[in-house]
Amino acid sequence: MAALELLFSGPHAISEGDRLLLKTVAELAAQALDRARLYDAARSEIAELELIQNALAESEERFRSLVEG
Repeated sequence: MAALELLFSGPHAISEGDRLLLKTVAELAAQALDRARLYDAARSEIAELELIQNALAESEERFRSLVEG
């Protein structure tokens, strides 16, 4: 969850255009946060798959050395 805060030096009426702009900015910020979460999840999954790939390569190498050795 995130918050967007506006500060004015005094009383200020917010127009419909201001509301639309703020809504658009909030939606874009939410999309950016979602994409950042997806990116982090993808990077974590890639790191896990790389570990699995390395373990598999080592296992295959040990197997070959037993068979050929």
